[in-house]
Amino acid sequence: MKLFRSVITRLICLGLVLTSAQVIAKAPVWKVSKGGHHLYLGGTIHVLSQADYPLPGAFKEAFGESAKIIFETDMAAITSPEAQAKMRAVIMFQDQRKLHDVLSKSVYKQLEDFLAVRQIPIANFSHFTPAGISLTLTFVELQRLGLTNTAGVDAYYSMRAKDEGKSIGMLESVDEQIAFIASMNNADPDEMISSSLRDLEDLDSTWKDILSAWRSGNTKALGELTIAPMRDEFPEFYQLFLVKRNNAWIEKIKPMLNNQEIEFLLVGYAHMVGEDGLLAQLKEAGYTVDQM
Repeated sequence: MKLFRSVITRLICLGLVLTSAQVIAKAPVWKVSKGGHHLYLGGTIHVLSQADYPLPGAFKEAFGESAKIIFETDMAAITSPEAQAKMRAVIMFQDQRKLHDVLSKSVYKQLEDFLAVRQIPIANFSHFTPAGISLTLTFVELQRLGLTNTAGVDAYYSMRAKDEGKSIGMLESVDEQIAFIASMNNADPDEMISSSLRDLEDLDSTWKDILSAWRSGNTKALGELTIAPMRDEFPEFYQLFLVKRNNAWIEKIKPMLNNQEIEFLLVGYAHMVGEDGLLAQLKEAGYTVDQM
């Protein structure tokens, strides 16, 4: 994954940059308005650590003003035994195939070496699909960095919404989300694993860049770090995971701006940025979009 970093060579320049950032810093939260009505969009990170709290203050402000909190999907149902069973059917082969049957010898060896460093026998993954391995190893590496989905923005505000009796909604069903994940199995197995291993090797430094850009609402940096690599390396998944879903969500968001109820939509930050993102589409449709 390509990273774009600026190099500051003089101490005085560093001081000026930091001072400026403190003044103009924004959050990954936007107020969308038109005709006297408004709602809030929050770009979330699904995994965080407790050290990442408190969140930028704009989240608290938008949550406090909103009567309804809307997530990508049903946060309770996604963790149900039924949903977990469906997910297992997606990330593991449902026939006689095994991992070594679908990977080339060279890529299989790359994966084996990667797992050996982490003292994980590759045999543990013999029944996993390449997409299943990619997702599982990403989660394992994130846990190694102290990150969990239970500390993510979505999980946090799902709990807060229930505790405070706010209305809760979703943009797509759990089955729809699982279907999107299942589509990853259509990718070239070798390319899927090789790409994942490259990203995981750099995950520590990449994550720090992503988290920094996210907290400051730096949409340009977030686009360069996340959207651009997906669009360039896996254009079909970029269309499926982002463009198709964004287009469907926009049609659900627009009617929300015609009622008196104030909604706070919390979705992955990747859906916000770029020319196909929710922010760009809302601006193009004539809505006023202000970053908080």
